[in-house]
Amino acid sequence: MGAMGVKKLKVAAVQLAAQTIDAAEGVWPRIERWVREAAGAGCGLVVVPECSYPAYVLGSAERARGGDILGRTAIVERFATIARENRITLVAGFAEDFDGKLWNSAGVWDSTGRLLGVQRKTFLFDCDNKWFSHGTSIEPIATEHGRIGIVICADARAPEVSATLVNRGAELIVVPTAWVNMAKGAGEYWNVQPDCLIRARAMEFGVAYVCADKCGAEPPLTYVGFSQVVDAGGGVLAKAGPVEEGAAIADVEIHRGRTAAVPAKSLEALRGGYARNAGATARDAIAYLTHDEARTFHAARVAGLRGTRVVEFPEVGDVDAAVLRTRAAENRVFVRAIRDGKPWMTGPDGRVIEGGSERAIDPTMADDKHVTPLTDIFEQRRPELYQFELS
Repeated sequence: MGAMGVKKLKVAAVQLAAQTIDAAEGVWPRIERWVREAAGAGCGLVVVPECSYPAYVLGSAERARGGDILGRTAIVERFATIARENRITLVAGFAEDFDGKLWNSAGVWDSTGRLLGVQRKTFLFDCDNKWFSHGTSIEPIATEHGRIGIVICADARAPEVSATLVNRGAELIVVPTAWVNMAKGAGEYWNVQPDCLIRARAMEFGVAYVCADKCGAEPPLTYVGFSQVVDAGGGVLAKAGPVEEGAAIADVEIHRGRTAAVPAKSLEALRGGYARNAGATARDAIAYLTHDEARTFHAARVAGLRGTRVVEFPEVGDVDAAVLRTRAAENRVFVRAIRDGKPWMTGPDGRVIEGGSERAIDPTMADDKHVTPLTDIFEQRRPELYQFELS
């Protein structure tokens, strides 16, 4: 316990160099090393990346089930041994062959090595769609440290996933991830999640986020690193670099998140799908929202689902730019605002458009909801799994 009875926990987000599936066995000594170092530093919770074993890029379901790849029982036992030997709670991502399907999963093991639960990714990103099935539930997992919500990589792009976890009692959110490098220039590293989206999620939902990423490459993908620990106010407490293994370690507060409440008038749209090819006029394709509506996801989400291309906040007050950029990226819309008395704009990818000029954009770009050719942000939503509280 910290001051005034606040529960604190030292956590580690382990950043691993990616390996191909053909080199899967080589990851175990590296996981063991970094977990051992984190435990030695006093961490009670350690998170390792998405699909740490055998790899994120599987190639095919048949390759993932090859004779040189461990099955589910053996994988669970390997992670259990690591948790037990280091006396920590471990969250680890792995490709799970279960019930005749492959899942992009993360398990939670307690300090005795007992498997407490498994979360399966619901928002499938790019090549996920070639071999993984969509997860069918979103539930926090009870641990000795509190109720932990697991958001696997692109699950964070859907605000409803974090909202559901918080509404179901999550006190901390962990993100086993493999953030794909989407930078435009050679030698650069950029992905909207470590750049701004994770901070925005923490600010909106009032819980800390612990994000463990990969660095390096699994051809054809490269990763950005930037594993990080973010507090409930959006402050970055610890952060790794883009290219080396390591661990981001920090103390976080464990407490219930902020209830994600939505007005009844928004519920039907949030339960539905995207009004694709709605034929909105240029005027109708702009939604004017207040600065208070910028702070929470639902107003911009409803606008995006109804075919809005541009979301405008005439005055944003003290709303953080990370939140505004996230509203754009999570809905693939343009966001326009007046910040510090000056025009400001961000594109559907969450990047700021310098100068904030309307002449710099083609609003119809917001009609394409693909982040990658295989990732349509609205088709990946799973509204039947989400829990909304009414405001």
